[in-house]
Amino acid sequence: RLRVMHPMDTGLVNGVPAFYVNRLSVRDERDRELLRLQTFEPVSENPMFSFDFARPPRGGVQVVGGDNNGNRIDARVP
Repeated sequence: RLRVMHPMDTGLVNGVPAFYVNRLSVRDERDRELLRLQTFEPVSENPMFSFDFARPPRGGVQVVGGDNNGNRIDARVP
């Protein structure tokens, strides 16, 4: 099980800009994409994304993506 956390805001409150993860890709040790996730503003604050695999990917996974402010997500999970 893999969990990725990120603070989120919908931007619907006056004066508070939208801030949310808008794309994630989970890749295996050979850089093959195992899953892709695209989200939009209604994602809850401090969400937890969980992905279950029938068999754990050999060598762990790489999680790459970004948020709507251009911040990059790049993490290796053994």
